[in-house]
Amino acid sequence: TRERVKDPQARRVPDHTELGPAAGGTLRVAGANRYETAVAVAQFAGWDFTNTVAVYIASGEDYPDALAVGPATMDLGPLLLVRRNGIPPATRAFLEEVLPCYIVVVGGPVPIPPAVESALDQYARPEFCGQS
Repeated sequence: TRERVKDPQARRVPDHTELGPAAGGTLRVAGANRYETAVAVAQFAGWDFTNTVAVYIASGEDYPDALAVGPATMDLGPLLLVRRNGIPPATRAFLEEVLPCYIVVVGGPVPIPPAVESALDQYARPEFCGQS
């Protein structure tokens, strides 16, 4: 386990006007699968320990919940995907690095079973945002 010294007071909400390709350019953000692509988008958008208040979680196997919540996540944190049977390695690694204050599971217990929701709880650090 790596030791990390992080200042919970260092969190800030990013200015999304700073994002995007160079003037007149096109750019692709992708991963090897939808779970890695969600992480790549989060990293491209600049989400890290210093500015991620919440991570939104939706099913990577059933897209309507992810589509519904996508735009709502812009100010607090990224949208990541999980499977019915667990947390994919890319999602897990990002959560371990970012340590969000909150994790918001979007959708019911069929696309994201209680066992997966419970496994996600270990990555939430409400104390980093002044809550316990």
